[in-house]
Amino acid sequence: MEETFHHIVTENLRYSKAIWQSLTTDELAMMLEQYTVDMDFDNYYDMHEEILLAYCGCYGVDSTDVELLLDYGYTCDEIEEMLVDHCLLREALKDVKYIWGEDMYENCYG
Repeated sequence: MEETFHHIVTENLRYSKAIWQSLTTDELAMMLEQYTVDMDFDNYYDMHEEILLAYCGCYGVDSTDVELLLDYGYTCDEIEEMLVDHCLLREALKDVKYIWGEDMYENCYG
């Protein structure tokens, strides 16, 4: 009995692999279900946008300008780069405001 126990303990990996390999896909899914992580990227991007809007003022940028860029389709990562490079930011805002309407463009750059 002791030899059998010692053999099982020393060959643990070998027997574990044999057991895991013998499981069906459904059995594996059921066994691993408790370890799955919900990857809800929509909430991540919403949170990323909120954080971006919260700290854009630290760079001297109005949150309405950031919202405009987000609405136009710029990603948070792209806007973060623009916060560091104000020339790039001004150019993007100028283009977006021009595309979205002459009135908005004239009010800002008239």
